[in-house]
Amino acid sequence: MSKTVLEKSKRKSTGRSASKNVRLGKIALSVGKPDVPAPTGWSWESLLDVAEFATGHTPSRRNPEYWNGKISWMNAGDARIFDGKIITETKERINELGLENSAAELLPKDTVCLSRTGASIGYTVILGKPMATNQGFVNYICSKHLLPKYLMYLFLFERSSIISYGEGSAYKTVYFPEAKGFHILLPPLNEQKRIVSKIEELFSIIDLTIQSLNKILIQMKQFKKSLLMNTFEKTSKEWKEETVNDVIKIIDYRGRTPPYSDRGITHLRSNNIKNGTIVWENLKYVTEETYEKYMTRGIPQKNDLLFTTEGPLGEVALVPELKFSLAQRLMILRPLGHNSKFLLYQIMSPDFNSRLTGKKTGTTIPGISSRNFKPMKIYTTSLDEEEKIANYLETQLSKHDNMVPIVNSNLKILRSMKKSILKQAFKGKLVPQDPNDKPAETLLEKIKQEKQKIIKVKPKPRRKKNVK
Repeated sequence: MSKTVLEKSKRKSTGRSASKNVRLGKIALSVGKPDVPAPTGWSWESLLDVAEFATGHTPSRRNPEYWNGKISWMNAGDARIFDGKIITETKERINELGLENSAAELLPKDTVCLSRTGASIGYTVILGKPMATNQGFVNYICSKHLLPKYLMYLFLFERSSIISYGEGSAYKTVYFPEAKGFHILLPPLNEQKRIVSKIEELFSIIDLTIQSLNKILIQMKQFKKSLLMNTFEKTSKEWKEETVNDVIKIIDYRGRTPPYSDRGITHLRSNNIKNGTIVWENLKYVTEETYEKYMTRGIPQKNDLLFTTEGPLGEVALVPELKFSLAQRLMILRPLGHNSKFLLYQIMSPDFNSRLTGKKTGTTIPGISSRNFKPMKIYTTSLDEEEKIANYLETQLSKHDNMVPIVNSNLKILRSMKKSILKQAFKGKLVPQDPNDKPAETLLEKIKQEKQKIIKVKPKPRRKKNVK
């Protein structure tokens, strides 16, 4: 059987020594010991004084016999899924042979693993059972003076600081000197327990509320879908089946992208059309000269519709009442004697979108040309009937549309509350202090003495590969 890191004898430290340059994080984390006061009873301590440092490795993929065993092996993708949680399963596994023929270590349960490379910097998990990791992690085996969950929540709160410790332009990495140089704000152990308990109590309430609000959003989305489906799938005998070309004039602006400017006339793109409205975010602008040069196929008019032909396909909205330009992936739809909102809601309906999907071309970015769009089936009725239907749908959907921002705003507030809770926790203000708790600084000498007794991680001697 392979031995865990705690069962191995003493070892030399992995890689370069700890950085001594002080780089203070937000509140509770620093590279090097900062000259910053700690809350009463707390102290700044080197993380390596209260936890054992370990790394990971990837067994050679050229040797398939090292893989698909019983030992869970964690990569950044696993950490992304379980970020801020206890991980018990991984997508990939290695076996005893892979462990013995690589620098990978079998880390014990409750090890805190921090992702340190690329876009995944800052993802933090606690091992729910013995596992190995790849080399993209720095791992901390907590002593009895440090709760794993306290360290995990600290890393989660200081994620932006950890990212800032990364070096490199295209691909950032938190190197070993910084990871070994981590200093943390350490409260007494009993206070750590109270802090973790309070965080989990409050997070549980927030998570349940977020779950309820997300269910409301799903129900609201389903209501909108059902309303449009019931309106346009069950057509009356008075409705007439026609083609898009019969009832709409298409002004096709696909394929033309103007040069942008820092300011000027608003330029709308396909990603500005969503859920029946214009999204006034991530806007581009063009000069008056560019506008005159590119907007030659037709100027949008009141009651026209904007339709996205790809990236994404099938989004539609009424044109805004201001001067704007448009270009590739967009078409202007001009109703010919029909109610604009009636056609807007019909194009948004599941029935029409199903037919639209059947006409799309392309795999990477599915789209539709005006040639394929024109013969598509669309329903019409008398102008009075179209107006009544449009007004009814507008009334019903406006209630829905007014509620969505409120729910999303509350979700945003709840998520920010988690950050506020962690901030209060690491400022020493989340739970009351107990005068009976021994100050963390008084334990420092004891920690240093006991550190000599903590079984340290030892690198395995390199073994020659088995020759078959």
